[in-house]
Amino acid sequence: MENQFKFGTIKTLKDYITGTVLEDDSNERDRQKIFKFLVESKGFDRRDLKPREIIKFPLKKGLSIIDAAVFVNEKCVMIVRYGLSSIVTRHRSALAAGRIYSGKHLPYVIVTNGENADILDGKSGKVLFSGLNDIPSKDKLKAKFELIPDSFPAVSNEQIDMEYKILYSFDVL
Repeated sequence: MENQFKFGTIKTLKDYITGTVLEDDSNERDRQKIFKFLVESKGFDRRDLKPREIIKFPLKKGLSIIDAAVFVNEKCVMIVRYGLSSIVTRHRSALAAGRIYSGKHLPYVIVTNGENADILDGKSGKVLFSGLNDIPSKDKLKAKFELIPDSFPAVSNEQIDMEYKILYSFDVL
């Protein structure tokens, strides 16, 4: 798909989840590949994924984006953050994004470069698994969280303030 503009042609693609037309680049193609993998290989419905969730910083310019928030039974159980090259360097900012977004310690935070993934415990930050195939399926998450109450451990207001500072340092500065 291409769109003609005054200064040239911009290639576009359709978002796998929403159908929205987006600018085509290698990063966006990787994100779309991840979305497709979650739906076709891990059993999520497109409605279970909320792509491009925005985090705004209070009193500061700039924003951060969660590539996808993943829901099971209308409860956010994990987020996915994409970034080029080394995923280890993105662990801390992904944990901060998940905590700010949900106000809770999510069970899982996924950090991926499109070829590999680290699955982090959303509370401790410990790497639980590595590899795209180790991302939990919808069925596994449903079974695991059916018996757990509606809420995951809350993040204190003081910690949320710290998480904003961490995320701002990684994603804006």
